[in-house]
Amino acid sequence: MKHAVLTGCLLAALAAGASPAAAAQPGWRATYDTVMMWVNFLILAGVIYKFGRKPLLDFLRGQGQEVADQIEAVEKRRRRAAEDLAELEKKASQRDARMKALVERMEKEGALLKEKIIEQAQQEARHLLEDTGRRAGYQIEAAKKKFRSELVDMAVDMAREALPRVITPEDRKRLLSDYIQKGLPQT
Repeated sequence: MKHAVLTGCLLAALAAGASPAAAAQPGWRATYDTVMMWVNFLILAGVIYKFGRKPLLDFLRGQGQEVADQIEAVEKRRRRAAEDLAELEKKASQRDARMKALVERMEKEGALLKEKIIEQAQQEARHLLEDTGRRAGYQIEAAKKKFRSELVDMAVDMAREALPRVITPEDRKRLLSDYIQKGLPQT
């Protein structure tokens, strides 16, 4: 690093020494000016080296350290981001597993609920059929009773019409005497 500074200063001095004004001066003066220029350059380079080397090196080291710190901070952030990403992926896989388990449980509960609803519907259908059968039986029995009642009424009506023609006065006397002999019903 220090050689680069010295080389840069030397090139600057050589460029200044080769100016056209120096070439226009006569003989020994040009040589004296060139020598003095080199002496001044060496003094300047020595002063810069002596007093500027440590601050310049400290500055460059500080810059290097700052860059290293920045690189380390970026590396820490990258590692932290990678850890966060891994944690998020882990949580996502856990969430997916929980979601899958939840869906399976809901499907099982849905199937059980479906079976329960079907069973209840079948029981209700059986009860409705039984109830309908009982109602139909009651209606048939009621219709039979009504039919018998009407049949008996018709038979009685037919007997009323037919008996007066068939019963003779002697049959009436005999029925009346049987009735009297058996007695009146006691209440």
